[in-house]
Amino acid sequence: MISQSQYVDITSGVGGQAQASAREHILRVFTSASQMPSGTVLEFTSANAVGEYFGFNSREYALAQTYFSFVSAQQQSPSKISFCADTSAGKAPFLRATAAPGQLSAFQAVTDGSFTLSLGGLSGTVSGLDFSSAAAYADIASAVQTALRAAQSSSPMWQNITFEFDSESGGFVLTGGAAEAGAIVPLTAGESGTDISVLLGLNEAASPVVSQGVAATSYGQMLSDSLNLSNNYGTFAFLTQPDNDGIVEIAQWTQTQNLLGGMYLQPVSKEQYSTIQPLVADYTGTALIADAFTPYSDAWLVPACVAAATNFNRVNGTQNYMYKQLSGVEPSVTTDADYEALTAVRVNFYGSTQQAGTPIAFFQPGSLQGEVEDMGVYMNELWLKDAAAVEFLNYQLSVPKWPANASGKAVGDGLLQGVIETAKNNGTISQGKELTSTQKAYITSLTGEEDAWRSVYSEGYYLSSQIVPVTTGGNTVYEYQYTLVYSKGDSVRKVTGTHTLI
Repeated sequence: MISQSQYVDITSGVGGQAQASAREHILRVFTSASQMPSGTVLEFTSANAVGEYFGFNSREYALAQTYFSFVSAQQQSPSKISFCADTSAGKAPFLRATAAPGQLSAFQAVTDGSFTLSLGGLSGTVSGLDFSSAAAYADIASAVQTALRAAQSSSPMWQNITFEFDSESGGFVLTGGAAEAGAIVPLTAGESGTDISVLLGLNEAASPVVSQGVAATSYGQMLSDSLNLSNNYGTFAFLTQPDNDGIVEIAQWTQTQNLLGGMYLQPVSKEQYSTIQPLVADYTGTALIADAFTPYSDAWLVPACVAAATNFNRVNGTQNYMYKQLSGVEPSVTTDADYEALTAVRVNFYGSTQQAGTPIAFFQPGSLQGEVEDMGVYMNELWLKDAAAVEFLNYQLSVPKWPANASGKAVGDGLLQGVIETAKNNGTISQGKELTSTQKAYITSLTGEEDAWRSVYSEGYYLSSQIVPVTTGGNTVYEYQYTLVYSKGDSVRKVTGTHTLI
């Protein structure tokens, strides 16, 4: 029989599949922990997974326990947490085994052990290692470290090498002797003798964690590098607290990202906030959290927990960041004087009041420095920008072309309309919110339409768009340009009543 494809040949495929994912508003922690490799972002879905990687006695595990324990009023909890290396002081290159080493008896059988290491532009071969009298993995580590330091005596990177057995992770760790730029690769076999790179678990086949050396990095560069690696986060913080200059640099970077860099969480002591706050008062996206404890308690985690537990796909899914409670966090503010002083400069805290003699503690007031005052409004806009970007990117990836004409304008408006409707449902956009005369005048000036403010009031938003040719680099390209003006979803923070008795 002649194949039917000679006459009718139909190709099947699935179209319109989303390739770009929406951003998750999880916490990103910059850590100087020795286990954290440079040049990557690690994501975990449970506190236990964090403990297995960083150790169950680590600060990373402790904060992850608190973070994942949060449950919102809508029964939502954070789903992930991410970590990135803090390289503000530089980071030495390292190899960290991901599997257990060979049996001790296997090492004891070796009297001519060898391997080759390439580190910091130099290569050195270690040979003649005799482990016949080794009583523990620590003895093996000590012998290897001594041999490595002698392999290239002219280099500080080699002179100060450490080679240790991490009893908690159950593997060997090789760390370069200087926190500076320097390449490292897994161990290879030596020129002669018994290759022990396999027994050590640090050869390529064993898939050890490989971290390249990094010179001291500015906070701005570090944050940009992290954002370029993955923008899948909503809030970020540093476990090793920056100095005042560092805090300012981070706050400046956060503002220049125009929300795309997330919300910066910075704990400050009640004694130092009055010094730091004026330095960052004009930088949008910075949250200062006053804390009375040293080291800082987990009060700064509350905004991170709320952001990560927000489901923008559900009705009224957006949240007020005030009145949120986190188990295990002790209040640091208990007086009206402290309350008034801190809220006056938009510094947050975990404060305690009482009802019927029972203390009630919660996070307050949910404020940011800079132009956008409310944490909830800031995170809502971050979501809205990302949601629109995902729609546009997925459309461009799934169709042959986006026509640069009236139908193309309708396509863009339609893509935005879906995002806008979700924003109205989840509370990002607020309908029927009263506008001041100043706001009405501003909307009119911005849009050039006298009745635009009426649309903002009644529908919650006003949208205008056009497709225009733009010359860039000598080429003419067409852009879909739009302006979206919307009433932000504010939250009630205080109740003031009058009771008149007749």
